[in-house]
Amino acid sequence: MLTIYTKDKCFYCKNLKKNLDKWGMDYQEVNISNSDTAMKWFHNSGHKTVPQLYCNNIDVQRGESTGLTKEVLIDRIERAIWPNLDSGIE
Repeated sequence: MLTIYTKDKCFYCKNLKKNLDKWGMDYQEVNISNSDTAMKWFHNSGHKTVPQLYCNNIDVQRGESTGLTKEVLIDRIERAIWPNLDSGIE
């Protein structure tokens, strides 16, 4: 399952959640505005902006959320679940 880290009144957070819903992706939301623990983890992970999207504790967003497509996200999720995924090129 995906975890999306958000803040209150964040346009980019709302937009990414809308896309995840449209793409049929299940996710849990962690609002860092409401949790000191989440806020501490967020800053310790080096993040400065929201949203941030994780799968299996691996950053699958890797950059701006506005450039993320369903195909790219699916590939990154597969690699987060199966880190030794063979590219098929020998």
